[in-house]
Amino acid sequence: MFSEYTSPDSSPSSLRSQLASKTIEDGGIIKVVTLGDRSAGKTALIIRFIENNFRVATPPTIGATFLSKSSLVPPASSIHVKFQVWDTSGDDRFSSMAPLYFGTADVVLVVYDVTDRNSFKCVDRWVKMIRSSSSGSESKQVVIVGTKVDLSSNREVTQKEGNEYAFRMGYPHYETSARTGENVHDMFDDIASVE
Repeated sequence: MFSEYTSPDSSPSSLRSQLASKTIEDGGIIKVVTLGDRSAGKTALIIRFIENNFRVATPPTIGATFLSKSSLVPPASSIHVKFQVWDTSGDDRFSSMAPLYFGTADVVLVVYDVTDRNSFKCVDRWVKMIRSSSSGSESKQVVIVGTKVDLSSNREVTQKEGNEYAFRMGYPHYETSARTGENVHDMFDDIASVE
């Protein structure tokens, strides 16, 4: 679920209401794009959601990879949605291509590794890229996602720091673990749930 320190604009109901304008109906599609630095855990996060599996080693993404999953929303309902998830490369040489992927996205996950302070510092660069895009960034839901929380002894970014940054930007914040599955499905359930 959402981290404890959230603003009124980054509550689960706010996330749902912002997506509600998309009128997600049975058979609807939600396009999700991941952004973040290299080795932030984007691919592992997506594989955990799509396959409910953790791979110890994943090769770096070149350009972008597309995966999809149909899901009930909320899990006890009879409404199906299809997530189209784009896993983009965090490599600098591909960053200029990112707007091509998030330009038509419903949701952009800006991902950082809680064990790598530099990846957290670069979140602001990704957020600025989204905000400066002429692709209707105001209609996109942006979610700040910390990964690798299972590696708590190696943590360099506190949950409070992630919460405070997301609060300042007006975005929801999740801390997740692809290894254990912590908060991964909850986050996607919240993305898909509408009131």
